[in-house]
Amino acid sequence: MSPQFPPLGVVIPTYNRSTLIGRALRSVLAQTHGATEILVVDDGSTDNTASVVQGFGERVRYIHQTQAGVSKARNHGVAESTCDWIAFLDSDDVWDPEYLSRMVKAISETDRKGWFYFTNAAFGPDEGSPSLWEQAAYSISGEYQLMDDAGEAVMRDIQPMLLQFSVFNRGVFLQQGGLWERLRAAEDTHLFLKLGLKGPVCAVSGIGGIAMQDENPSNRLTNIYGSTSSDHWRQVIMMCEDVLQSVPDLKSSYRKTLVHWIADSHWRIARLAWASRRIPEVLHGITRAARHEPGVVPAKAWNAFRKMWGGKSHT
Repeated sequence: MSPQFPPLGVVIPTYNRSTLIGRALRSVLAQTHGATEILVVDDGSTDNTASVVQGFGERVRYIHQTQAGVSKARNHGVAESTCDWIAFLDSDDVWDPEYLSRMVKAISETDRKGWFYFTNAAFGPDEGSPSLWEQAAYSISGEYQLMDDAGEAVMRDIQPMLLQFSVFNRGVFLQQGGLWERLRAAEDTHLFLKLGLKGPVCAVSGIGGIAMQDENPSNRLTNIYGSTSSDHWRQVIMMCEDVLQSVPDLKSSYRKTLVHWIADSHWRIARLAWASRRIPEVLHGITRAARHEPGVVPAKAWNAFRKMWGGKSHT
């Protein structure tokens, strides 16, 4: 590993997690490859998060902002950092002690060519899956794999990467606009698509740590913008439309997949509207789905019919 590895900063966004942020910070401070700086961006907490973070002393820099969302908090932290590389961590998750060491080794041995580096993640005992890569049916051979075209990885239905187990080239992150703050959900998926379809990306073997869930349901974005929410699918549509516009030279197969995701999202919005008998929204969703992908409506309707009568679902 090169002794001249450039500075690496850690950015941790948080909101009302005074009971969890200490655990996350201790996992950062326990790294065998220490971070150059650790920044906690508090997105307007009303609990004693500030005092908990400040209790770690000069090792951790506390930044407060008026509540503006997690993407704004992460972007704020990157803007404040003085480091060339940024590792994100969520305040309810923890890293394995060797995580940064393995990431730095991969970055150094690939001559820092990757726009971002990602690794596998385990989940808490209530999550129901041993690891993210198993969920995504993803694997690599060797310690790491640098990909000039990461489309095969980022275009999966389940991406094999999470922000809190990824390290980004800060210059690339800023040049590409960082996290899109208009998105209230899927902002991480959007970033991985945007970077992975434009530049080189590197997968690093091993488990980076454990992704857990906040005990407070009101702090979980999945409960607010989950797949049973129409707003979630509107966010997916926004994400896909932006990627189609911002990456004009997409492979035709990737473009077709994004268009399918848009059509599928419109269909799901229509189904959610039907449950509340909001007929104008149903018709609007079906029309938009058919406009993007003419075959999606009959296929989805037939699938719904089969499920209703106990048949096997294929779509």
